[in-house]
Amino acid sequence: MSRSVNNPDATYKLIANSKTAIWTSNTSRIVCIDGQPFSSVENDCFKLFISHLDPCCTLPSCKTLANEVIPKLYEDLLKQVKCELREVEFISTDMWTSVAGDDILSLIVHFVNNQLNYRHRCLGVILFDEVSHSADNIWKFITELISDWNLTDKVVAVVGDVRNVTAALEKSVFSHVPCLAHTP
Repeated sequence: MSRSVNNPDATYKLIANSKTAIWTSNTSRIVCIDGQPFSSVENDCFKLFISHLDPCCTLPSCKTLANEVIPKLYEDLLKQVKCELREVEFISTDMWTSVAGDDILSLIVHFVNNQLNYRHRCLGVILFDEVSHSADNIWKFITELISDWNLTDKVVAVVGDVRNVTAALEKSVFSHVPCLAHTP
């Protein structure tokens, strides 16, 4: 048996490292999911709050969070989504105007996984403020994303109903399905 297993200090460090990993993971989720700034880990009140929860906790620095933790989380999530996308057959796209008056186009995949659960993932969103809303520009965005995500041979239909989106989809090899929610 190795010496470190019998050494209480080594065991404590192992547990502390495990706890640190959990705190780091949860802190990265606070930043990514709740939209908190990286600098929140350096706020005195946040540090005090965390120290009351776990006095032994060591939070990642703002720099570590930004340069190591979040990129790793992104890469892990990207791998997971790419794995899920093996099931994709349908994509929907929509263009709308935000409350702020910005024109936005999104591309979302819909699929049923091997466990027969419905899934959807947003593959991309683009702000169309400085780009013409032409069918060509819309189609370029859609095809680039489909290609970037390696879905070119998997998609059988694209759902969309905005006039320029419909015109863009007419240029495609995919079947165009009008959105039932917007079809009279």
